[in-house]
Amino acid sequence: MNELRIEERTLSSAPLVILSGELTFDSAPDLRDILLAHTKAKRPHIVVMLGELQFMDTSGLATLIEARTKADAYGGTVILVALSPMIRQVFEIARVTGLFTIADDEQAALSAVGPGQ
Repeated sequence: MNELRIEERTLSSAPLVILSGELTFDSAPDLRDILLAHTKAKRPHIVVMLGELQFMDTSGLATLIEARTKADAYGGTVILVALSPMIRQVFEIARVTGLFTIADDEQAALSAVGPGQ
C-alpha cells in the first residue's frame, strides 16, 4: 500500500494541496485537517491536485465533499485538478462530479482561480 503524501504550495494566491499515493480511511484525517484549516481561514479557492493519486476510497471522497461544503458556506470553491480516469470514476459513480470545479491541469486551475485571487 502506498501511503498518502501531501505537499502544499501556493498557486496564484490560492493554496495548492498536491496528493500522491493512496487516500484511504487511514490517511483521510490528515488531508481533512489541512483542508479544514483552509476553509476555517475562508480561502476563496482551494486547489487540490489529484494527478498522482493512485487510489481513493469513500473516506477520501467524503473529505473532499466536506471541504467543498464548508467552502461553499462562505462563497469559496474547491478546485480539483488532473483527475486520472480511475479517480474521476470514483466521483462519477458517487454522482458528485458536479459539486466541484474540475480543471484538467494547473494552467486551467489558474484560470479558474483568476489573477491575484
